[in-house]
Amino acid sequence: MTKRLIAVVAVLLALFLTNPDREDFGHYLERRFEKERTESSGEEGGFGAWLGELMTDGVAKLLTKSAKRNDYLLFSIYTIGGETVLDGGEGRMDVSIDEKQRYLGLLGSFFALD
Repeated sequence: MTKRLIAVVAVLLALFLTNPDREDFGHYLERRFEKERTESSGEEGGFGAWLGELMTDGVAKLLTKSAKRNDYLLFSIYTIGGETVLDGGEGRMDVSIDEKQRYLGLLGSFFALD
């Protein structure tokens, strides 16, 4: 009985300590967008790659700031999209993401739920 209790407490503690935060989610989005960008463009250097990296970082930061986090202490669920993420103000363009996407943050990793 004692060994089982220790094992359960150890698992719960590991889940709690590795519950990724918003900064971790931002890094995940940056890596994911960078991977998609390089796979689709095949660029490895030069001005185009630099510009693509700048855009990738900007989009990831914008999405990270607008993401909704539901923190359940042992894991988190992040939701992006389905709303206006940047209000351009009067006479300016708004940026919105129509498709809602949810991600499970667990053990320091992220998994797409939708």
